[in-house]
Formats: sequence, C-alpha cells, structure tokens
Amino acid sequence: MRLVNLGSVTNSAVKGLTPKKGVGGGSTSQMSGRTVEASVTFGTYKGKTGSRAFIVKAKKRGGYPGRLGNFLNVGIYRQAGTRYIITLYEDDADKLDGTVSTAGIDGIGATTVEAIVYKINNTNLNNYIEAVMINNFTNVEFTDAAGVAAGDATPMTGGRG
Repeated sequence: MRLVNLGSVTNSAVKGLTPKKGVGGGSTSQMSGRTVEASVTFGTYKGKTGSRAFIVKAKKRGGYPGRLGNFLNVGIYRQAGTRYIITLYEDDADKLDGTVSTAGIDGIGATTVEAIVYKINNTNLNNYIEAVMINNFTNVEFTDAAGVAAGDATPMTGGRG
C-alpha cells in the first residue's frame, strides 16, 4: 500500500484551477461589481478654488449603498449667526428622517462644521449617511440654499455597484 501526502490541497487546485485575487482581496469576477458609496463634498468654494470643509457619504449598510446613494440629496441651510439646518431628500423630493438643526449642542458652536458633522453622525440621519470633517469653519455659507426644500439640497454622486 502506498501513502500519498496531499498537503494543503484546495478545491480549486484539485479541479485544475488556481485561486485568483483582485485588488482588495475579492475575486476578479467581483472586481467589476465593486461597490463605491455616493458622496458630496462641501467647502468654501468661490468658482473653482476654495477649501473643503466636510464630506457626506452614503452608508454602506444603510438603505442606499452603491449607486442607490446617487438618489440622495443633502441640504445644508445656514441661518446666519445662529445654526445650520440639515435635510436629506430622495430624488423624488421625499424627505428622509425629518430636519435636523445644529442648535443646542453643549461644547460645540452651532455654527461650526463640527456641529454639522456631529448632528449627521448622531441623529437618525446616520441611518443613511455619515460625515467626515476636514476643516472646522465657523458660520460659513456652503450651499447658498434659499431654504430647506428638496430643490435646495445638493445631490450625492459617484455611487456605483
């Protein structure tokens, strides 16, 4: 009787196939279907120049992953000197989870980028979107929005998969 050491043979090696890995560890067949979340960057832009303030992204595990995030519109309305009002709409003007104000946060000024990011990440908006602060500006107009209606919100883009 003859014994053979099979070592660490995998199913793909047994079938004459070798495992292939793409960038990020997924298989090459999944590379073309890679999910990228939609986002929008707000900043102090005057024409094509300015500084980025914060980024809002659709959540991977929220209701709008990948290309579905392109259906979201984020509204940032500044009430000069007092607070920001944040809204989230779908493309068909349906509002998601109400309107959030930056007023009333202890230790953070209501007119700061930090307050906007805090409210997005710590209210019901966080079921759908998340925010990352880049620069903490105070009392800056980011969107020139006339109000809090769906038409005043900025669309998210770049989502795919």
